[in-house]
Amino acid sequence: MKTFKTLRLPLFFLLLLGLDCLGERAHAQTPVGTVSNIPAPDANAYSTSLRYDSSGDLYAWDGLSVWEQSGGTGSFSNIGSVAAGNSADAGPISLSQSGQNLLLSNGAGGSLGGPYNGVFWSMSAAGGMATRVTGSGAPFAGDALALPAASTIPQSNTKYIVYQGNSSFNGSSLSIFDAVSGVNVPIVNNGPGATAAIAINPRNDSLYVDTGYGSDAGEIFSFSLNQIDTAFNTATPINFTSGALFNPLGTGSQSGAGLFFDSNGYLFAGGDGITVFRPDGSISYDQPASAADNYYDSLAYDPANNEVLKVPYVFAGPSTGTLYNATDFETVPEPSTLMLLGAGVVIGLVARRLRT
Repeated sequence: MKTFKTLRLPLFFLLLLGLDCLGERAHAQTPVGTVSNIPAPDANAYSTSLRYDSSGDLYAWDGLSVWEQSGGTGSFSNIGSVAAGNSADAGPISLSQSGQNLLLSNGAGGSLGGPYNGVFWSMSAAGGMATRVTGSGAPFAGDALALPAASTIPQSNTKYIVYQGNSSFNGSSLSIFDAVSGVNVPIVNNGPGATAAIAINPRNDSLYVDTGYGSDAGEIFSFSLNQIDTAFNTATPINFTSGALFNPLGTGSQSGAGLFFDSNGYLFAGGDGITVFRPDGSISYDQPASAADNYYDSLAYDPANNEVLKVPYVFAGPSTGTLYNATDFETVPEPSTLMLLGAGVVIGLVARRLRT
């Protein structure tokens, strides 16, 4: 008994020290490739929007035409366009549940509140002429994703979750948009700041929303699929604060230019830099954008290869993006910490044996 008492105090402090000094080491972010000659935005657009499909094909929407790079290699091919004279930001390009169709957004229409503000176009992912979706669309759309197949909303396969802002950059909302009927139904109101990006967690179909502007910039809130379905099915939008704050320990450098989960459940966000969050909301990696990138990094995710495409902001002309392995932004315990914790476990087992 006396021996156990002399060991118990060092054991407690050793374990405490091991937990308190839990250091972490990120893998090196070494480029694994580049994507060259990303199409420049059309004359009425501010940027080119990118989206990978599940097989690794990369789609680019420049506000007038859609381009495709097959299999992540080679050059981009023009696979279709919208009507000539269209004015777009361009807004997001999104794939349908089946991956067979594309939804193209004009965003704010190339000028805040312009006549093409909110317009959506529908197009086959195989290419062809795009069709304008009837109705007024979703003005100031910042991002859109296909509604998960697990949703209880009728005809979910034609619907998308859309994140909208306003002309003053001081508010945002979420809605469900039907790409066939053109009906847009509000589901979340009173969001802070301007639109940024949204992501769906493939593990539970929860929706994650990043605030892009103002005092709340960088905050990420999550909403369960049940919350979304109930708000739509009862025609009763919920308040933005009904969501759960995902990242209470810090917002990082991001402002939501690309938001997605990698294969290990880490959440990536771009914008004023790149921030990567662990599944518990704590920061795994945070790096402000560099002067070489014009202090702005947009991100796209290739789920087929678990790779991240980082594209700097380009004022005009084609751009070049850099590819990284998503796992390189995750963190692992330092070897010294693992040894310390291992020693604590061994001592704990010895103390237990002496006590018994």
